[in-house]
Amino acid sequence: MVRIEFDNASRCEREGGQGGSAGECFLPNGNFTLTADASSPQTDTDPSTNRATTNIFIYPPDSQYRTRVTSAPASALPGDVVDYEFEVYSVGLNPSHLLRLSAELRGLAGNMTPMSASNAPFGASSSTLPATRLLSIDCLAMSLGSYPPSQVFPASPNPWQACPTSGLIPIPQPTSANNAVPVRGFAPGYFLDNLPGTQLGPPAGGVMRFRARVEVGTPACVTVPESGYRDLEFKVNVAGVLGTDLVPPGAADNTDLAITQVAGNCQEADIELTTTASPVTMALNGSGQATWTQQVTVSNLSTGVTAGTATQVPVDFGHYSLAFSETRTPLTCSSTPAGLCPASLVVGVLLDNGAGFRFAETLPSLPPGASVTFSQTNTITRTSCWGDDEALIHLKGVAPPDAALFDPNYNPTMTSPPDFTPGVNPFFGNNGLQTVATVTGLTPCPGGGGSTDLQLIKTGPYASAADAASGGR
Repeated sequence: MVRIEFDNASRCEREGGQGGSAGECFLPNGNFTLTADASSPQTDTDPSTNRATTNIFIYPPDSQYRTRVTSAPASALPGDVVDYEFEVYSVGLNPSHLLRLSAELRGLAGNMTPMSASNAPFGASSSTLPATRLLSIDCLAMSLGSYPPSQVFPASPNPWQACPTSGLIPIPQPTSANNAVPVRGFAPGYFLDNLPGTQLGPPAGGVMRFRARVEVGTPACVTVPESGYRDLEFKVNVAGVLGTDLVPPGAADNTDLAITQVAGNCQEADIELTTTASPVTMALNGSGQATWTQQVTVSNLSTGVTAGTATQVPVDFGHYSLAFSETRTPLTCSSTPAGLCPASLVVGVLLDNGAGFRFAETLPSLPPGASVTFSQTNTITRTSCWGDDEALIHLKGVAPPDAALFDPNYNPTMTSPPDFTPGVNPFFGNNGLQTVATVTGLTPCPGGGGSTDLQLIKTGPYASAADAASGGR
């Protein structure tokens, strides 16, 4: 008698097709042919009976799973912290192995003006609730199973066991302004293992319950006046290995979602950034030096009953040159009214060397009619000859709008020109500006302006003199 044991446990492939657990997983199933042969040294008068063949069909396990949002707020206000509860079920006869879970948040149009290429940085994919943040996902209760696979705690014969402690479930994308890359909880890959079915678990099968805690962002405004609501979509999904969840409805119940309406009342904040050099044209003195000042002003030009206070306005500006070495005084800031400057003018310094300077920080508040001005005095020194008798200093700055307020002049399709483009060149409407300062009095290099290209031509059978001396050996 020959005894054969068929193993239908899940199998995983590594990337490139090698065995392991890094790639896609599947369950072996299908028809297998068994053949037995008999032979003998003696002559067999009827060899047709020396072989027997049979078929064994391995059925896939009855592994079925689904998910459902069990609790969600119907409405919320900007700044609210709300909870979404959802469950993952294993409802087949056999356990569900190696389940992938995901929880995603997207800001949708609701009954307010949709996002588009003309009013939002990511076009129609832009989130209408860009400041929404997924704070945490916690396990609340479960029946058997293990999280993550073979870690934290193993499968148990007890009907119920405690969940992992909070904070273990990863949040790879806690916030996003782009619905194409949404806010997302649970890391990619297999997350949950051995969630029992009806055979080993409770009569209704295994279940694991989660709670997602969300801080609701402020609805984006792309026109004014406008009031209504934006839709916050919370979507959960479960997926398993190939060859599972084949019984109808199959994958149809692997996804569920809930919609929360977030009230919005649009106000206006026309954010403008200007940057200037003073003087805009300067000449080097006899020592090859000149002094100039960069001034950057960020303003909320909106006033009146529809005007609103912009908050958390990012500001990014700087300058650089190719022809000079530069020193500078510390950056200063003033505002109208007082008290609007960043708390620190040191933390935001991203570049501060002989070639140039860059500063990026966030203005906490910019009320209607208010402005914030940054200023810095720079001394340039020419240390060698140049290809011309004048050179340029590149200046640039940008202050994107507050997405929660309507910016009437913001234009995401109006992009910045190349560095060192002469003139005064606004971009993103009036939210950015690129310009130059001109410096004269430079000493041109001998031979005229511009760079000189040299071409070296090698002839002969050897690559070098050393090769020639050695005979090419």
